[in-house]
Amino acid sequence: MYKDLKDMLEDKKILEELVKGLEETIKYKIQKELGLHSTTFSELKVETMNVIDDKFARVFAKLESLDKKRELRQGELDIINHTLDKIETMIEKMSGKEKKVFRCRYYWGLSVNQTAERLGYSPDRVKQITRNLFEK
Repeated sequence: MYKDLKDMLEDKKILEELVKGLEETIKYKIQKELGLHSTTFSELKVETMNVIDDKFARVFAKLESLDKKRELRQGELDIINHTLDKIETMIEKMSGKEKKVFRCRYYWGLSVNQTAERLGYSPDRVKQITRNLFEK
């Protein structure tokens, strides 16, 4: 469970950076290569509706490809965010002790002993709380 959650949190960070990078690349190409004021591919479509030029066509094709990649990454990011929101909703239903143990064990990947030390519980108590979590 921890590995899945950890992977999801890492994927979220990576996807956020990829989306941000693609958005910045699109903005740069629009403003520097085309000399326009648009900042998104959607705005560019509106701004260049009646313009037919080879330069615009080449850059437009590149931008369309980048925008499709951005949309794909954003879709993946939305799925991860939705799943993390569900997990957070489930965590909010837990008691205070359960929340603390869950976060230590599955968000931060701490061992039973590390969790016990951090929270001031015995390792057996942490194991008991963990078992209770899985029974719910």
